[in-house]
Amino acid sequence: MDELTQLANALMALDDKLAACMKCGFCQAFCPMYMTTHIEGDLTRGKIALVENLAHRIIEDPEAVNEKLSRCLLCGSCQANCPSGVKTTDIFLEARAIVATYLGLSAIKKAAFRMLLPNPRLFGTLLRLSAPFQNLILKDEAKPQNTVCAPLLK
Repeated sequence: MDELTQLANALMALDDKLAACMKCGFCQAFCPMYMTTHIEGDLTRGKIALVENLAHRIIEDPEAVNEKLSRCLLCGSCQANCPSGVKTTDIFLEARAIVATYLGLSAIKKAAFRMLLPNPRLFGTLLRLSAPFQNLILKDEAKPQNTVCAPLLK
């Protein structure tokens, strides 16, 4: 089976799960990302609509769908409070896999999956060596929100 056929089969299987969402908006009260941004695309039903549109080839911008799906924390609060019992976490994980297949992985991710993860000793060594430098990348802001900043990006 070629890659395009596998992708089409994955989209059809996902379509059945997407149909379970009634788009009632009850998830709005529980989504931490939506509470922060107030953007419909960050809400569970907004992401489900984006995935439905990707599956039906209405949206020709899988990068935008990938961005919205990547912003989801996968915390499961929408799933836990869904009156229809929609398995949103499963949907988003499958959709991320489909979009990754659609777009391909970045060179850094490919290198990590091919070289680092199969070799735990090398991975552990790199983690130990990089630990002293972690405050260069992320640093506590000591604000009430318990946020972090990236000093190198400022």
